[in-house]
Amino acid sequence: MPKNNSGGNKSGGSRSGGNKSNGGRSGGNRSNGNRSGGNRSNGNRSGGMMSTQSILSKIGVGTPNIRIHTEDATFTGVYLGISNGSAIINEGGAPRYIKLSAITAVDVGV
Repeated sequence: MPKNNSGGNKSGGSRSGGNKSNGGRSGGNRSNGNRSGGNRSNGNRSGGMMSTQSILSKIGVGTPNIRIHTEDATFTGVYLGISNGSAIINEGGAPRYIKLSAITAVDVGV
């Protein structure tokens, strides 16, 4: 006669993975798709949620017609990249180093 191998009462119980929420993610407001960045909004440019470095890192080196705005000046030229906390553009044959913290807006394709 076979033995009765009863494991007793087993309960799986309730398992909960907790509450997961994807929440709402926003990339910020963009006025026309090619203007962005900075911390100033004047109707034509949007402050958005992205940092200036994040915006500039999406622009390819050698991209022409980049306009970088600061509180005091505007620089237009060919984008050369980021180095040591500064954006670099070739403006009329001379490289311009613009501190990322000073940039208020970036226009692409102007």
